[in-house]
Amino acid sequence: MTDDEQIRLVVASTQNMVVQLHQIEGIPLSLVLAVMHGEVMAMIAAGYGGAQAAGMARRAADDVEGYPEMNDCKLATMQPQGRA
Repeated sequence: MTDDEQIRLVVASTQNMVVQLHQIEGIPLSLVLAVMHGEVMAMIAAGYGGAQAAGMARRAADDVEGYPEMNDCKLATMQPQGRA
């Protein structure tokens, strides 16, 4: 399996897990994401050390700061209603 295929598998598996926990099990999305984030950061810290985990978190925060909230994106994803 290539690196790109492995990445796609991890992404799809993560998305499926979120859907399972949120939509099927009914756990609030904010809780699912918060717990997943905490677990991943703990695993990174355990495997690579706290300094490495903190640096990765800072870089990730810099990358996503300024992204809109999901509520801000609802209009963009709505289906048109009626006629113009």
